[in-house]
Amino acid sequence: KQWYQRRVRGFRTSLTLCSWIKRVYTSSSEPIVFHYHTGSTTHEILTAATGQYNRVVGDTVLEGINSKFTTPAGQWFHYCLCWASSTRTIQVYVNGELAASGRTSSGRALHMGGTLSFGQ
Repeated sequence: KQWYQRRVRGFRTSLTLCSWIKRVYTSSSEPIVFHYHTGSTTHEILTAATGQYNRVVGDTVLEGINSKFTTPAGQWFHYCLCWASSTRTIQVYVNGELAASGRTSSGRALHMGGTLSFGQ
């Protein structure tokens, strides 16, 4: 398994995370695409290649959208998660199509000084 980890700053109230993902799992495992956490939080951002997890600031408003992630094993797909605290919106795109959207709690902001991991 290859993954990249980096300490980051500067995306406290909005972010867009996008990636090409090759689906290699056919089981019910939940391979993590993006994970950001601080010492005081476990999941500030958590996304899985299956659509099970799409969390920003702990909000679970877009949990379990697995039915939108239908790419067969061995093929690539494009994934984007967009969040803005000012508009309280979170959106997930799969292959350029809006897969799900929702509203997050007001006044949410990410804790800074954490670790961002890609591919776990």
